[in-house]
Amino acid sequence: MSIVRGRGAVSVRRDRVLQVLRSSRVDIAWVVFVGLNLIAMQFIRAWQTIPFLIIWVSLTAIYGFRLWRLGSTIVTVAAVTLATGGLIGAQVLRGRRTRSTWRRSPCSQRCSW
Repeated sequence: MSIVRGRGAVSVRRDRVLQVLRSSRVDIAWVVFVGLNLIAMQFIRAWQTIPFLIIWVSLTAIYGFRLWRLGSTIVTVAAVTLATGGLIGAQVLRGRRTRSTWRRSPCSQRCSW
């Protein structure tokens, strides 16, 4: 990377950061969306299944439209698994949800054949 005359290294770094942010807008928006759904899972327990499914369906959709490298895919799936499973698991351990939550969610009971 060459530095244009009159521009410092800080300016070049800033331009590179802005370029990465512009190219990752969809991914950043999805992370914010997942964060909002995790907050909803925490505070609206009666509707916990809906944000859970929205997170996983949106992950499937975003992965279908954007090609990620294998490492990024593994990290993303692991993070979503730990975040959603950890949130439900913590609620089960605190007694705020029953252990049947681990077996079947209300939505999957309605969707099963």
